Amino acid sequence: MSEDVDNWHFSKSDACFGLRLRISRLQNRENLENAPSAVLKYLGKLKRPYLTEVEEKVLGLIEKEYGIDDRFGFELNNGYDRNYL
Repeated sequence: MSEDVDNWHFSKSDACFGLRLRISRLQNRENLENAPSAVLKYLGKLKRPYLTEVEEKVLGLIEKEYGIDDRFGFELNNGYDRNYL
């Protein structure tokens, strides 16, 4: 990709959808522990379409722990070559 994803312009509904998608992917995990589940419930109730820096780090950590690539939305062990993307 030649264009940096951070420079794309998304509407509020696009941003909300992306956040909800990230949260729902994690909430559907069978092995989700109580603490990450509580954090996801909190993040899902936010009335804004963005996360603070700390919230983004926490969500990213949970995604990493459960094998979800937060940039592309797929599980890390699915056979894709991340370097190709």
